Amino acid sequence: FRSMRHLYRYKYFQDHEKHPFDTQATDFSLNNAWWLAEFSALATTEPEFVKSNMGRLGFQVRFFYGKKTDAECFVAWNHEVMLVAFRGTEVFGLKDWLTDIKCKLAFWPYGGRVHVGFRNSFFELWNVQGLGDFIKFKMKAMPTNSRTLWLTGHSLGAALATLAADAFEGQAQVYTYGSPRVGDQSFQDDFAQKTYRFVNHLDIVTNLPPHITSILPYYHVGDLSYLDKNGQINGREIKSWADLDGRVGFWDKIVKSNVVRLFLDHIPTFYAENIKKNLPSQE
Repeated sequence: FRSMRHLYRYKYFQDHEKHPFDTQATDFSLNNAWWLAEFSALATTEPEFVKSNMGRLGFQVRFFYGKKTDAECFVAWNHEVMLVAFRGTEVFGLKDWLTDIKCKLAFWPYGGRVHVGFRNSFFELWNVQGLGDFIKFKMKAMPTNSRTLWLTGHSLGAALATLAADAFEGQAQVYTYGSPRVGDQSFQDDFAQKTYRFVNHLDIVTNLPPHITSILPYYHVGDLSYLDKNGQINGREIKSWADLDGRVGFWDKIVKSNVVRLFLDHIPTFYAENIKKNLPSQE
């Protein structure tokens, strides 16, 4: 319950004027990483709370809900930028947990195989609820130099953002936080959108589903930014024990760590807070 209260007590986008979003960024942007971490955390709150925060930033908002899978996201846009933030797993959301545990790999029409639970949730939003068509419609109205779609999410939301990037017929940039593995090696090989993946220290979800070559051959996509125990970005695209594939790395993480940290480090606002520590001071 404490983490749920924290989502509403957290001051979203504090001092955002000092760290403006770069709508023209074509590569990794730390400012944008912080903004999108804020968006992904905000996506886990109630719609009226989202509208209030988006309104003061000058964004219009539309929400999409999956009736069968309980998947959710919001689309936010102004005259310069358009983004989609997918909601992560709700602590007491039974349908979300059922989605997460359906870890069988299934056919993915854009290349490779992906987690069947993530795929089903994504298609309900994208096809059944019309998210894909809505994005196409709104993007046509954007200025030509602003037609990059920004996608983000935390946990389950990170997985859905990854699938959205692969399905989107256009240029997208993706920033994910606490993402589980989404697909197999063929999916990883075919995935082409610019994606930046954040792992907060001991976040256990980033090692799920566990990579077991013969049974669950899951792989991550995107460039890794690892936040160490002090919240500092410890290099990009590093290969550390936080990103090990295989059972050894997974169980090593459990045995050697404080079990509570495995879950606390997954809280979405902690990602935003830690990334903000790395922004240059404007004082």
